[in-house]
Amino acid sequence: MKSNANRPLPRTIDDITPEWFTSALTIGGVLAGEAVTEVEIERIGFMEGFMGVHARLTPQYDGPAQKLPSTLIAKLPDLDPAQRSAQSSAFKTEAGYYSAFPADDTTVHPRCYFAGRNPGMDDHVLLIEDLSRGRSASMIRNMPPADASTVLTRSLGSTPNTGTRPTSMPWTGPWMVVCPKHGCLLRMLTPPPGMNSMTSGGAISRNPSGR
Repeated sequence: MKSNANRPLPRTIDDITPEWFTSALTIGGVLAGEAVTEVEIERIGFMEGFMGVHARLTPQYDGPAQKLPSTLIAKLPDLDPAQRSAQSSAFKTEAGYYSAFPADDTTVHPRCYFAGRNPGMDDHVLLIEDLSRGRSASMIRNMPPADASTVLTRSLGSTPNTGTRPTSMPWTGPWMVVCPKHGCLLRMLTPPPGMNSMTSGGAISRNPSGR
């Protein structure tokens, strides 16, 4: 994963153009001379409790595309200035997670193809792998206890047995508090000083069963 495209970052999903998409995927190492000629943009995750704006991008390439992503997921902060500012730290944390734990076929989290930000404007863009064959868990509706267990197990399983991140990591994240009866996410807590924790803003399993 590489970040910071040469072109200005899109502030909304409608600002994602084939030219910017080509630049971002080239910097991310996905494209090597190919170009995106068209991109279809589909808003997803609306009113499901996801932070920011999510969209499924379906690019058309100017050459053979067998080894290129047929769809990707774009994540941007909300356009409202107050929401955008409040979401900025979470986007930086998520980008840090992808950088610290690069994904492959054995990991539960998606590959990150590009992470860009403009700190002065609270602009962020993440382009990640589309795991639509899996299931997403709503943070508004109650999460089944089995799914909550999967989220916690997978999150803690990304690190050594202690479930803590290495102390050398230059980022920290919140703890998840899950209702033991209903399995829903109750709140996020900032760890006390000196305590390290894994971060999870949600989980998607590569297995359609969610396990």
